Amino acid sequence: CFFSEPKIYCAIPSEIPPKTILLDDYFKRAIYFKDSLYQIDTQNNSLFEIFSAVESFSIDAIHLFASENQVFFINKYDDKLYKLEL
Repeated sequence: CFFSEPKIYCAIPSEIPPKTILLDDYFKRAIYFKDSLYQIDTQNNSLFEIFSAVESFSIDAIHLFASENQVFFINKYDDKLYKLEL
């Protein structure tokens, strides 16, 4: 998650397989997740889905960062930088 008052941006996996040893397996790249991205507004107590996990394009978002109306992250699947408009 990335905190930018009053909003929080989080990548949340659709599922965590059984017998996964967190965080060890994740940092060793023994496991990848299919994340959805969310914006949580603490001031308005609201939740907004920025990106929904889909089979056709998977993201495992790391190093989230938000600036103005954009969210940036590195996709662990291909180590590329991505940008989503809010």
